[in-house]
Amino acid sequence: MRDAGSGATHRSHYSAAPDNHENHDDVRNHEEQRIGTSRVVIVTPRHYVVDNTVTLDALRQFGANARGIAVVRPEVTDRELKRLQERGIRGIRFTVASVAQTFVKIAPERLVWGSDWPHPSETEQKPDDALLFDLLATWEPDEKIRNRILVQNPEALYGFASRT
Repeated sequence: MRDAGSGATHRSHYSAAPDNHENHDDVRNHEEQRIGTSRVVIVTPRHYVVDNTVTLDALRQFGANARGIAVVRPEVTDRELKRLQERGIRGIRFTVASVAQTFVKIAPERLVWGSDWPHPSETEQKPDDALLFDLLATWEPDEKIRNRILVQNPEALYGFASRT
């Protein structure tokens, strides 16, 4: 793996294969049925630091309806950003305090909904994504605004074809 910032080659300390050896198609089908999704955005987990190998591999496996969010060093080159974009990366993750409920009210045009599924940092009890998803309806009862956050904004941000 090439380090995005320095260009140095190193090996990841993390396996690209999930610990439970679940098949990506089985997992995707389960989640699609459970919460009604047909597209996926994969975010590089924080414990991978700036190693986006697993995210890029998952994007390849999930195919055309997948996009990714990478984590990079501040000195990342334009060339590396272009390479990531060509492989499905559409955004860079920053760690900030959660202010989702406030942003739903003041700037819904700037939001996309996402979970931390499959919750790699949670070892005891995994959150229920369907319940978390339902919070949005509590925070924003207007279906048109929720549709913007859930469908229209992601289509624009990730370059998915419009379904309307």
